[in-house]
Amino acid sequence: MFDKSLSSSNDFKEIYDSTKVDGVSGFSFGYYVIENDIDFANAECGETKDYSWITSGYAGTINGLGHKIKNIKTGNGGLLNAFRGTIENVTFDNVTLTDRVGACLIGQFIQADSCLIKNVNINIANSCANTKSSIFSSNYCVQASFENVQIHAEGLVLPNIFGSFGGIALNSSAFIKVSNMHIYCKSITAFGYSQASLEGSLVTDAISGVQIN
Repeated sequence: MFDKSLSSSNDFKEIYDSTKVDGVSGFSFGYYVIENDIDFANAECGETKDYSWITSGYAGTINGLGHKIKNIKTGNGGLLNAFRGTIENVTFDNVTLTDRVGACLIGQFIQADSCLIKNVNINIANSCANTKSSIFSSNYCVQASFENVQIHAEGLVLPNIFGSFGGIALNSSAFIKVSNMHIYCKSITAFGYSQASLEGSLVTDAISGVQIN
């Protein structure tokens, strides 16, 4: 059983808009499934304005059922604004990583031990090298778990991968957990930014599940 099926980019916009009601704090829930491939027609997900602090977001589950979200550009807030839920079994295809401060694909916050990104493929067609532009989160990315994730960006330089580690000690229980992540690219500008040590050996040792090809 599921609460709602997602069949268009407008459905994702409704989720996003529901997370940013002025003066309201809290997270929406629900088990949503993607019923077909969704074409964003090269539109940006989220918004195009600068980053702003938010206190509400989405904490449910989105199951892609093996479908694709395609032709999408990263924007402020990503698809889900603040994200504390699960997204699984989906491919993001023909993704453009925009050179915008705060742009990301999933959410500007991925911040809870309930966060899980699982069985997700991201095929990147266009990229940038801005460390304040990210694949997953444009701000804090802590405590979340990543399982069976593949990022294909062969021949491209990637920007920030995860977002900000927010000063979290790299080996602490609050740090992200990664299992079986493969990144295919020319090079990576940063794994994260803001108060975190970006010395490559420290980061890659802490994120032991990442393999770079």
